[in-house]
Amino acid sequence: MAKITTPIQFTDEFGVDERVLAQLGVFNPSLNVDALLFIDPLLLATSAHEEMREADAALKEFLGDLAKLIKAIPELDRKHVAFRTAVRRFTFPEVRGTCLGYGAGSIGGSGVGADMAERLVATAKQITDLGVTDSKLFLMLPLIEEGVGPDLISDMVTNLVFPEIAKFTKRIADHFALETQEFKRNGQTYDLLPNPTQSAKTPLLLLPRDVLRALPLATDWNSISQVAQENQAIRNSFNAMVGDIWKAKSHDDKSHMREVLLSSGDVFRALLAAIDGTPREPYDFSNDPEGELRWRALCRVIAGRDPLERPLSTISSADDALTVVRLIVKQFRHLIEERGLWRELWADHKPRREKSLQRLFFAVADSYCQAFDLDISPEVDTGTGEIDFKFSAGYNARVVVEIKLSDNKNLLNGYSKQLAQYKTSEKTYFGFYLVVVIADLGYKEEQLLKLRSTALSGLGRASDIEIIDGMAKQSASNQ
Repeated sequence: MAKITTPIQFTDEFGVDERVLAQLGVFNPSLNVDALLFIDPLLLATSAHEEMREADAALKEFLGDLAKLIKAIPELDRKHVAFRTAVRRFTFPEVRGTCLGYGAGSIGGSGVGADMAERLVATAKQITDLGVTDSKLFLMLPLIEEGVGPDLISDMVTNLVFPEIAKFTKRIADHFALETQEFKRNGQTYDLLPNPTQSAKTPLLLLPRDVLRALPLATDWNSISQVAQENQAIRNSFNAMVGDIWKAKSHDDKSHMREVLLSSGDVFRALLAAIDGTPREPYDFSNDPEGELRWRALCRVIAGRDPLERPLSTISSADDALTVVRLIVKQFRHLIEERGLWRELWADHKPRREKSLQRLFFAVADSYCQAFDLDISPEVDTGTGEIDFKFSAGYNARVVVEIKLSDNKNLLNGYSKQLAQYKTSEKTYFGFYLVVVIADLGYKEEQLLKLRSTALSGLGRASDIEIIDGMAKQSASNQ
């Protein structure tokens, strides 16, 4: 997953008006941290931007030629020249600069190596042997191939339509009179914006909003299954042929899904029909249902909007760090329960993912940590897993924080085992367990308090538990 860090927005770094950028339909990336959004190749054709429609034509031509090449391979002969040629064409270098995907605190991408390309070509050959000729089959490989996800599809598309993305980036840069530099890729030279947050010379690729989704459509099983159930014509054929996949999906069993989808051409075509019938909508940037954008803006304004008095002149011990973290946690509670920050936990009357909550806490905590001269490290690998946050001032002053939504199925285990292990790994006695309530806790609240009481009785110390009300509130006028 994309690691949390203090985001540096394109508009801030380059002095661009964010409202004008939005009016142009351009995504405002963070230059130093990836957004969990992806280029959806099925949105290229309907983009309002000419460069993306050109990209759609280039992608279709490539995939069509690749399908013909794979079809010509006799009986999956891996030594045949057509197989080797297909593997070579399906091998893509890493793409850097889109600021999208599952990067680890960077703006990098991932390529397709020779081994992965060989697997994908072999699977594509099995599909074409079923009589499936639709080139969209390549975009569906993440549904059935282990180790293949939306980031790979997005990066594959970026590779194949790089010239068109570069052309779009140059047009937007020229619109704002931004200085570009020459970058070479695959023997071609492009005038692109440099990313000033990267130590190595790295381009910044700008992208239209209307080609981005939280997941590419052909990899988003929830969207596919929903349209398959809502459209009667698709539902009848889909359920009859592919109904067994519901079970596979619920267990994330790609091997079973692969077995069903590759059982006949009719089955695979039924899935293609479901994809074709699914509304092709880009990410909803206004409501931000995944919480990808809002937390970045909050990082810039929280401390200034809701300042706190510095509790200590210096932080030199674990007790000092604990004092500051306790104040930050108290402020986080106040902002959610009393200052309306609970709204950031919800979208369309549904709770956002836990990852969104963690980023929201980071937006609050980081603002105050800068003011209080306390380091905050998100997603620290402790050797026994990743603790959500570590606060530190020097080697000895450490406090760890784990934060979860109340509907997390591992809520009790997170306190009794996970947090305890993280404290041991980080050599600290001090920990906080934040539970943000977005559904009835039921017996779990009592169980959590019992776990803490038991720890206090046995060890004389225990991690603090903070239960924060994140439920949607009625406005005063409606009460």
